[in-house]
Amino acid sequence: MNDPKPYLTADSLDELLTKLKADCCLANKLPNRLRCERLQINKFLFAASENMHAFPLEITHTTEINPDFKLRMAGRTIGIEASRIANPRLEERRVHAKRPFDSTPYLVESGNSSQELKNQSALNSQFFQGYTADQQDDYWLKKAKEIIVTKTQRLNASNFFHYDETWLVLVDTLSLCKAELLWRSETLRGDCVWFWKKPKWFTKIVIESHDLDKFVVMDPNGCFEFQAEIH
Repeated sequence: MNDPKPYLTADSLDELLTKLKADCCLANKLPNRLRCERLQINKFLFAASENMHAFPLEITHTTEINPDFKLRMAGRTIGIEASRIANPRLEERRVHAKRPFDSTPYLVESGNSSQELKNQSALNSQFFQGYTADQQDDYWLKKAKEIIVTKTQRLNASNFFHYDETWLVLVDTLSLCKAELLWRSETLRGDCVWFWKKPKWFTKIVIESHDLDKFVVMDPNGCFEFQAEIH
């Protein structure tokens, strides 16, 4: 199968940010799964632009081969898997409420974005009503580990292309605030330490907040966080 063409190329930070904003509008025309993946990765690239990127840069949405994205920057190639930490029942309620996470209009102007995020948080609060904080943390860790196990199996499959690095980028649709996101990510990293001893595993794991503006990056050396400057 021929490798698809990059959907975005950039030789500078300004060019990257301009093209990411434009592509977020175009991505809304894609089928649902591809739209979710594209918006998720675009937002991460946008927020991480001053922290983790080198130029020239190009990004390809592979769609039919593994991993989901291929990022080339300054001569290095990074494979990126995109997914989410979620509960199917909660996701179904979001859809019925007409507030699915992938419709969040980040990177484009919208007067309704704040209200949509409030509605998402309200759904989360209703779903976890009656659960203690420890029970919510345990549930989050369970769901995070489930998706990591699934993605590890995919990583080890014979049809998975291994490049210079492989990143796993997960949207956290369950945490309600930055403090929860940070605490849970740090706990998850501790549980993943033994994975990084394997010869081939994810070089980095990135956890994005459900509103896609806060990020925690985990690797064998620790965690660091950053936040999108523009919404």
